[in-house]
Amino acid sequence: MFQREKTIPRTPRRAGIAAIVTAAVAVLLSGCVVAGNPMPATADLTALDVGYYSITPLPEPAERNEQYGRIVESVRMGEATIDPADADSSLVFGPSVNAAQPIPAPVKSTGILSAPARAVLAKRGMLAGFTATGTDRESSEPVVGNSRLLTVILLRFPDAAAAEQAAAEIDAADMGVSAENVAVAIPGYPQAHAHWRPAVPTMAATLAQDSFVISLLVGHTSTDLTTMAAVAGRAFGAQRTKLGEFRPTAAGDLAALPVDRDGMLRRLVSEHPGHWPYPTIVQVGTGDNAGWSSAIWVSGVVYGPHTAFLRGPRPGAQRAEAEAFSGNAHLYRFPNAAVARREFQEGFPIGNDKQEVAGPSAVPDAKCVRILASKDTAANYACWLLSGRYVASFLGRDETHTRQKAAAQFVLLQRNPE
Repeated sequence: MFQREKTIPRTPRRAGIAAIVTAAVAVLLSGCVVAGNPMPATADLTALDVGYYSITPLPEPAERNEQYGRIVESVRMGEATIDPADADSSLVFGPSVNAAQPIPAPVKSTGILSAPARAVLAKRGMLAGFTATGTDRESSEPVVGNSRLLTVILLRFPDAAAAEQAAAEIDAADMGVSAENVAVAIPGYPQAHAHWRPAVPTMAATLAQDSFVISLLVGHTSTDLTTMAAVAGRAFGAQRTKLGEFRPTAAGDLAALPVDRDGMLRRLVSEHPGHWPYPTIVQVGTGDNAGWSSAIWVSGVVYGPHTAFLRGPRPGAQRAEAEAFSGNAHLYRFPNAAVARREFQEGFPIGNDKQEVAGPSAVPDAKCVRILASKDTAANYACWLLSGRYVASFLGRDETHTRQKAAAQFVLLQRNPE
């Protein structure tokens, strides 16, 4: 599942109330009075068909290493990356392919930074990174000249000296890609490095701050350098402020970072029972030039509230407190059960490209569908379900296994509500 995959349907809001009313009516009809507090009916978890899927949460593994740590730190940096709308209020949409993504290694910036700039990241010892894109219109992948665009790339290096060198060298390397590039100034930031091609409605700008580099790619609908430079200046200001609130993990401690924030991954049903979903990021983007052609497949990570928001469609979106990924399974935790139910009901319609199929019996809030246009044999079906303040979604290869996986996911969440 690619990083912007967000598909979760909805069910009636009054299920719990209806269960209480039904129980009360049954007592009255029987002529009996039972002392105690009325409770909503719950599913008989032992009767659910979970197939071969595990319903026992795995403990967070003791195994850690620097590769995992750099991914976790890159995910943490998402909380320190600005919303592009902070620099230009029109940039409220996130493109569905590459709205936001971690960059744990230079190669993972393919399709975002140019090949010569990626070489600089390796040369200067880049430790972690994150990027977020905003545009003024809904799109799958931005097209230069069709909309206003801003990509913010936050990169971390071993120290301030390495970051300062990297900032200058990234700009110089990217500028050298075309003889038509010329240097430009960013108002208010004389220490920034920036360039553009006068005939192309984009510009790039780079600025060091402590051990970080802030790199920007600005796009417009015309070759309006004044407007683009102003957007870059506002982005630098907002990002410097937000970055000042972030506390990076010491380089020597990266390998010790925990891999399961808030126990989210242990609550997520595993496609491979008994195997922990370690952090994994696969780069599927292409291109040797800077731009908007990057996409990744991510698994075994947990995003915080701001990062989950950056990854979403954004306008009016309810922010999840946390968002976890394991293979083709997602888990979202919301502030409370009422918000989770509203998101389950309203935010994930089925649409004409899906056909509803039977969900697991005895699971009150679940919906399963067949994906009619799917070309992936491992993703012919999908299920979404609600349990307390959690919403889970996942893909499946066939109807039976998908339904069993949904049942197992429900059991996991019911037995681990907090």
